[in-house]
Amino acid sequence: MSLHEIHDHVVTDDDWQDLGTPQQREWARCRHWIEEALRASPGVETIEDVEDRLTNLKYIFIPGENCAAICEVVQFTARKIFFITHGGGDLEELLTKMEPVCVKLAKLFDCDGVIGLGRLGWKKPCEKIGYKLAYIAMIKDLE
Repeated sequence: MSLHEIHDHVVTDDDWQDLGTPQQREWARCRHWIEEALRASPGVETIEDVEDRLTNLKYIFIPGENCAAICEVVQFTARKIFFITHGGGDLEELLTKMEPVCVKLAKLFDCDGVIGLGRLGWKKPCEKIGYKLAYIAMIKDLE
């Protein structure tokens, strides 16, 4: 897939939420996959938070045929990382079609690495395509 083709599949435009736009139709079609991913997450944001970050161009929405990903570019002191923050839908498509698009986008944004956030169940399938466990995050809910 060329970078031009990638651009055609990535939704970052701030009018993505306007009714009737191709971006809105794609979001409406894919939104439930991201909602499912959020239900399996530690509850650090809602679907409305994701939509707000998309509107404010903090997140990048990448729709697939049967999956979707929410990503962001994060500049750390030592590295620029392409974060796959949420992914949902068909696992096989996420790993075989969406992940190569994310890698090409990471290179387009001059990132030097890709990190995917997710549950421990992502470890084995991601290791098969070249990822390694970088660190583990733990959460403690406070009352």
